Amino acid sequence: TTTSDVWVVYANNGTISGLYVAHATYTASGSTWNWDNTGTQVESTSQYNVPSIAWNGTNLIVLSRIASYMVEVYYNPTKNGTGTWTDGGKLSSTSNSSSHYYPIVLHDATNSITVAVYTLQADHVVAQVLADATTPTHTNWSGEVTLSGGSTINAGAANLAAILDPANKNLHVMYSDSTGGNTNPN
Repeated sequence: TTTSDVWVVYANNGTISGLYVAHATYTASGSTWNWDNTGTQVESTSQYNVPSIAWNGTNLIVLSRIASYMVEVYYNPTKNGTGTWTDGGKLSSTSNSSSHYYPIVLHDATNSITVAVYTLQADHVVAQVLADATTPTHTNWSGEVTLSGGSTINAGAANLAAILDPANKNLHVMYSDSTGGNTNPN
């Protein structure tokens, strides 16, 4: 029997603010879903945007853009997200209300790393790496490495995608750059 874990992370910026996580296991043979968490609150303050989630084998990690326009990391050692959530601090090095901090968190089990990808104030695409053996507080991430060649781009709101290739250890990032008036995938 093949089962798969499925996590959902979402922000509720309506009348009840906050960031929430849900978890299910899907069994392919019977096409069945078993929801063991349908909405545990990660954080209750307002203004969460476009969160991302990954399980690294030890911690469930959520990245989100917060009200101060920075990327915040939260983590929980319970696989289904029902345990106690810890605020791991701000990953992004700068804050600006015109910024596009839409983070992506990816896990690579082959190389035992977790990668955060997001854009910064001047709209540079950056990444940080976390070894699986460390706690995901902001001080244990590698520090920001610019991926967009150091040039200023206009990465746009949610036009950022990334994938890790465990075979060759490459991080592939795609974003749209509209600095020339067009949207150009890079």
